[in-house]
Amino acid sequence: MIKMLPRLPRLQMLVLCNISLSDENVYQFCQMLLNLRTVRKLNIANNRGLSSDSMSEIVGAFKGMPELREIDLSKNNCSAVTVYKELADLIIQNRRLKSITM
Repeated sequence: MIKMLPRLPRLQMLVLCNISLSDENVYQFCQMLLNLRTVRKLNIANNRGLSSDSMSEIVGAFKGMPELREIDLSKNNCSAVTVYKELADLIIQNRRLKSITM
């Protein structure tokens, strides 16, 4: 499924809850996110197989998504300072961002 997503250039909402994202596939996931520039709402809740380092990488990839308005990261490993720093940078960069659920 992740390989198919870059072929959806007008996608506005993406829900990938509880799909067992893990540290092993985080690089591919981040590359896919960078191709989804029109997504406004992204929900990747409940992917507990991700380490805080992987979550930090994912949040960093959000910077390449200029239309992003809402993010749901709940029930993930988001407790590390690096994740919060990436989120703070994202909030500064993306003035359209309205909601982050953790």
